[in-house]
Amino acid sequence: MPNEIVATVASIDEHPKRRGRFVVFVGAEPIATVTADAISELRIHVGDALTEKTLDALRVHDRRTTVLDRALRLLAVRARSAAELTRTLMRGKDRPLAEDVKWVQQVLAKQGYIDDARFADQFVRDRATIRGWGKQRLTSELRRRGVAQAHIGSAMSQASEDAALDDARSASAVALKWRRTHSGRDPDRDKQRLYGFLARRGFSPDVIRVAMREALADAEGESS
Repeated sequence: MPNEIVATVASIDEHPKRRGRFVVFVGAEPIATVTADAISELRIHVGDALTEKTLDALRVHDRRTTVLDRALRLLAVRARSAAELTRTLMRGKDRPLAEDVKWVQQVLAKQGYIDDARFADQFVRDRATIRGWGKQRLTSELRRRGVAQAHIGSAMSQASEDAALDDARSASAVALKWRRTHSGRDPDRDKQRLYGFLARRGFSPDVIRVAMREALADAEGESS
C-alpha cells in the first residue's frame, strides 16, 4: 500500500564528502542522498513516519541527485551546451534514465548553470579572439554541440558588432603567425599548407586569399 507506514526517519546528516547533500537514514541504514530542496519538498524531518510512496520519492531524488552531481562536475571542467551535456551524461555503462536527465537539465537551467544563448556568445568570443577561428568553423562547431541556429546567429551578430569577430583581421593575424613559424623551402607547398590551415580555421576562400597575399608579402619583405 503506497500510504502504509513502513519506516521512520532516524537521522538526516550532511554528507561527509558531497557538499550540500544530505543522507537520510532509516535506523542505521542510509536510504537516500538528496538535496536540501528535496528534503523541503518532501517535508521530511527526523522522527517522521515514512510511507512507501515517500520512500519511492526519496529513491527517485537519490537517483537524480547522483546525475545532478555528475553534471555539475562536468560543468566545473568547462561550459557545455544543453545538448552536449545530455549526450555526455547518457554515455557510459551507468546510463541514467532520460527522465532523470531531463529533470537535471531543468534544475541547471533554472539555476543558471546552462544557458545556450550565453554559451554561444562566450564560445564565439573565446574561439574567435583566442584561437583565431573563422565564422564557418564557429557555426559548424556550435551546431555540432546542438546549439539552436537562433542562438548561433545572435552570438555571431553581437560579436561582429563588438569587433570581437572579424574574419579578415583574424585570418590575417593567423596567416602571419603561421608564416613566421614555418620556413619551408618549397613556396608552392607552403601556400597549399597555409591555405589548408586557414580553411580548417573556418575562413572563406575570399578571406583566405587576402590573408595569404598579405602574409606572403610580409615574408618577402622580411627576407629582402
